[in-house]
Amino acid sequence: MYRCQICFDELGTNGQTTCTPCGHAFCSDCLAHALRIQAFCPSCRSPVEPKLETLPAVEAQALITELCRKTPGRRHELERLGPRPVRLYLDKDEADQPPGEGDDVIARQQRKIAKLSARLGEAEKMIELVKTEKHDELALLKAQMKVLHRRSQAAVDRAWELETQMEETERQSNVFFDIVAKERVALEQALHAKDQELKKAKSKEARYDKDVQDLKDSLADARKRDAEHMEQIGEAAHTMKRKQKKVCLRLIPSASLRRAHA
Repeated sequence: MYRCQICFDELGTNGQTTCTPCGHAFCSDCLAHALRIQAFCPSCRSPVEPKLETLPAVEAQALITELCRKTPGRRHELERLGPRPVRLYLDKDEADQPPGEGDDVIARQQRKIAKLSARLGEAEKMIELVKTEKHDELALLKAQMKVLHRRSQAAVDRAWELETQMEETERQSNVFFDIVAKERVALEQALHAKDQELKKAKSKEARYDKDVQDLKDSLADARKRDAEHMEQIGEAAHTMKRKQKKVCLRLIPSASLRRAHA
């Protein structure tokens, strides 16, 4: 994979590919925009003709493959560094003094070296800042890891304690359930015995009620017989009184006659 040095997208994804005479390839739109600002290659600053040849898709792909083969480590380096801004304009002194006029090559190179050194210093400062931030982040992560480790250990201890309590509670529950089961069996047996006693008591009560009813019936029959007997006695007494009265009536005239004869 070879990327455009202006937009850093993979060549061929944003349209056609254009190659400069110095051997660098760019997206056609990106290079056209850069050349409208300045007629130099964005990579090596070499002068570039206004008219460039746009490669067909097949040739562009072959060029990209060749560039990738010649620079195998550039892809990883670009992916590691990420996108970087590219200056698409000239400084005032460079614009006023084109290459080869008013200044020698050594002076221009010295200015470029000074600028690159300044950029390198800024990059080193940025790297140190990033290293400091990463170091602080690493220290924070280590502290968080220690806290998490302590919390996880506390959670493990708490889980073990809860598991022990749960096992003890389960054991006590089993003992309680066994006691309840035994008491239930004893209560069922006692209830069955009471039920049998109740049935026997009801049977005795039924027999007692029958005996009482029989006694009541016998008493009623005896009273009835006594009443009939008393009635018969009364009738007999009444009959005897009538007979006595008749006898007395018969005896009275005889007594009167005997007194008269006397």
